[in-house]
Parts: sequence; C-alpha cells; structure tokens
Amino acid sequence: MTSLLREQPLLLLFVVGAAGSLLGSLRVRGFALGVAAVLFVGLALSALDPTLALPDIVPQLGLVLFVYSVGVAGGPAFFSSLGRDALRSGAVVLAGLTVAAVVTVAFGRALHLNGATIAGLYAGSVTNTPALASVVEALRGAASTRLSDPVVGYSMAYPMGVLAVLLVIASILLISNTIRLSLFSRR
Repeated sequence: MTSLLREQPLLLLFVVGAAGSLLGSLRVRGFALGVAAVLFVGLALSALDPTLALPDIVPQLGLVLFVYSVGVAGGPAFFSSLGRDALRSGAVVLAGLTVAAVVTVAFGRALHLNGATIAGLYAGSVTNTPALASVVEALRGAASTRLSDPVVGYSMAYPMGVLAVLLVIASILLISNTIRLSLFSRR
C-alpha cells in the first residue's frame, strides 16, 4: 500500500485528507479533533513510511491557503480587538510566547537537541504552522542541518500544544462556571 502512495503523491494527499476528515468528524464525549485530525493522519502515515512525501508545491500552496483563510476569518475580529484592552491582551500573549520559548529552549538543551529541532518544537508547542514553514525555508541553504529536524520537533510538540489549549479552555470554563454558581447560590 505504501509503495502505491509513494508513487502517487496526489493519491497520498487525498488519502490523508479523506482519512483525516473522517477521523476529525468522530465525536467522543462531545469532543472532535476537526481538521487537526488531517495533520495527525499525515504524521501517522509518515511514521509508518518516512519516504512518503508530497511535491514541494503542495505544502507551500496549503500554507498560503491556510494563512489566507485565517486572515479572512480572523481579520474583522482582529481589528475590532484593537480597543482599550489591546495592550493588556498583547502583553498576555507576549508573556505566554516568551514563557513557551524559554521552556522549549531549556527542554531542548536538556535533551541535547539541535537548534532546528528546538525551533520546530517551539512552532509545534504554540501550534504555529507558518512558523514551521519559516524555519524550514530559513534552513534550505544550510548544509549542516536536515530539513526534517524542525518538522520532527513540530510533529512531536503539536499534539501536546493542541491538548494544552483544550485543557486551558476547559479549565477556564470550569472555573468560570464554579464562580458563577457560587455567586448565584449566595443570593
């Protein structure tokens, strides 16, 4: 099966997309992976056979379409968020990114990982696919680094980054519901 997918990269693309879409639509206790499942299926297939690859144009086109879609969907909300709380919100985001960077570098150095892998870990931990693309593009001319190093780091950290966001949101909802219930029970 993998030899067919290796020889037919367009088929590989559609198999990953279809299987990921099916997996992403499955709900377990009200939770579904959504489009992130496509990434996980791609990671699983590449773990089974590391020689599976798409032509270079496919990831580039996918990244362009992804960034464009995020911009179109989030653009109006971004500009409306530039109100009086923008500075505080920006500071919180900057602090979170700085903490993530410090933890990622410390973790990478403790495990004796190279800089490219650490950069991929950081991009995956903050679930930033365009950052991964930037790292890979920056390393294209470097002879001493394999282009797969940041991708491996990203692949390792991305699922945990998604899980961390889900846990933080669930915790915030739980805390806010607990506070709301305690406020109403006092009346």
